[in-house]
Amino acid sequence: YNSYLISFGSNYIVQKPLMQHKELSKFNSTSVNVLRVTTLRIKETVYVLGTIFRVGAPGAFCDHNGFENLKPRIVRVDENGNLVGKALSPDDCKIYDDIFGVKISGKIPHYKEIIEKTKEMALQFGNHGIVGWDIMIDDEDRIICIEFNSNAPGMTQTQMACGPVFANLTDNGTPLLDEIIKN
Repeated sequence: YNSYLISFGSNYIVQKPLMQHKELSKFNSTSVNVLRVTTLRIKETVYVLGTIFRVGAPGAFCDHNGFENLKPRIVRVDENGNLVGKALSPDDCKIYDDIFGVKISGKIPHYKEIIEKTKEMALQFGNHGIVGWDIMIDDEDRIICIEFNSNAPGMTQTQMACGPVFANLTDNGTPLLDEIIKN
């Protein structure tokens, strides 16, 4: 074992394994299932463009790798943290009534706190307007940022599940973005 680690030189990281919250684990216990919270920062205001729950395929260890031709699933999370609608396979756009046999229902634990934390983090990223935050909740109820995605924030998947991401920044079809940017 030690010789194996030594073979990496200084190019490795040792970390405690992440165990996810039981409510999120029920959809797939083999993968780390995450919330992708997409934020838009304009000046000192952060808007949430959409939130999706991403679940890896059975046997996969993360939310975006399929296993034995099973595709991961995404589902919309509403503004109150509820899982709503149908599940989608982002790779082939197929629609499912469940997530790998588990009914789509329930509420994301600590959702309001997750949204506040992502907004706080977004304010620290002055050079990135849109960021996709991958957030998990561990088995000790801790909110953990797995990664942030600034070059590819996952807008397509968010729009697949939630609809147009700028919808909450429009008023009867009239863009409010110009007004927001001016202020």
